[in-house]
Amino acid sequence: MLYGLPEEERKRISRQLAPNSSVAVVENSQGNILLGVRGPGTHQEGRLMPFPAGHPEYNHATGHLETPFQALSVESDEELGHPLYDERSGGFKSDVSDAYAVGMVRCDNGDFKTWHIATVFVIDSKRTDRELEEGYACSVDRYEHGKILFLPIDSKVLANFIIQRYPQLIDNGLGVLIVYGRSRFGHSWSENLVHKLNTDTRYETTITEGNPFK
Repeated sequence: MLYGLPEEERKRISRQLAPNSSVAVVENSQGNILLGVRGPGTHQEGRLMPFPAGHPEYNHATGHLETPFQALSVESDEELGHPLYDERSGGFKSDVSDAYAVGMVRCDNGDFKTWHIATVFVIDSKRTDRELEEGYACSVDRYEHGKILFLPIDSKVLANFIIQRYPQLIDNGLGVLIVYGRSRFGHSWSENLVHKLNTDTRYETTITEGNPFK
């Protein structure tokens, strides 16, 4: 049914069929998490968000919708040159030691007031900052992001980053980082952060705990 439609129309319908996007917070071997800055030519110009992210799409070859993790793997390969999943062997690539879902989040998408549900994954990668940058330089869709950032895995650093930058972390970015921080640093960390953010009316993120696949 979707095969003869224009690409943008196929994507729109696929996202309605599979509304859960998948978002990865990548932890690498140097103790950093990976963030991407949207490039100047995209609809989210200059705004920060976890990287990579994508919606499951319909696979015409198999006749099935992708799983959230398969969609994440495709997006990570295209946007970062960092594939997470080997379809042929059904397992992780050699540089990824673990990947697990930590929760779901829905966030307000800026001025459009539309809501999106995202499954948040944490990816444990063996690659260094330099190796990730080299992979990014060779990726297919790197034009979508102006640059990538490496933020230390530290409760105070992450909280301060969110507080200082949260107007730029709209869409799924803000919620994903809070879900990640809650999983990494505990409930009190996120409760204190949310209490501070709730003093501003622009903060409109709802977090759902738990693994959506159980």
